[in-house]
Amino acid sequence: LEAFAATDSSLAAHGVVFVRFTLAAGNAGTVSVNSEPDPALRFADQRLTNGKGETVAWFDRGWKWERGRAVGKVNRDSALVLAIATKPLPADLVLDLNYATQRAACVAQWQQLLDRGMQVTVPEARVNHAARHLLIQNHTLIKGDRMHYSAGNQYDQLYEAEGSDAMLALLAWGFVADARRLTPALLDFTRKGLEHH
Repeated sequence: LEAFAATDSSLAAHGVVFVRFTLAAGNAGTVSVNSEPDPALRFADQRLTNGKGETVAWFDRGWKWERGRAVGKVNRDSALVLAIATKPLPADLVLDLNYATQRAACVAQWQQLLDRGMQVTVPEARVNHAARHLLIQNHTLIKGDRMHYSAGNQYDQLYEAEGSDAMLALLAWGFVADARRLTPALLDFTRKGLEHH
């Protein structure tokens, strides 16, 4: 399983996440994708649409709709791809939903961001990947000029201690412009019961 959020502006505005399934072991497997039970959902032309005709998910040609769910077969030489819109896409919007193209664009955008910071390389590739991944995660917590504690849940807001820690990590890694932009909101923050943070 590999997943990433699209960085193309027209897809990112709708929180489109691409997911690719491949076989980890064995010769063949089946993948099933269930959605919330909703009689208004329709599957046609490889798209799952809501009652307004908006696209909520797109599936490549390897998927079929069976018993209210998408089902696909995967083997050593094939993969299954889908794109999920966390905010439905307008029915008339024509988009490039090519997995390889969108993945390359995402990698390029994140690499461009990482190139702005300090470059550290160690002999273990896994460690290098983990460090870059953590820096990217910190950047996904930025909302405008605020460093949030989390994203997409009840903690998706500014917390003094946690936001300061994340901002200081960016500063330590050389993201000076980001740290400078994020600091005023942290210095001007107060919350009842957390005044001493």
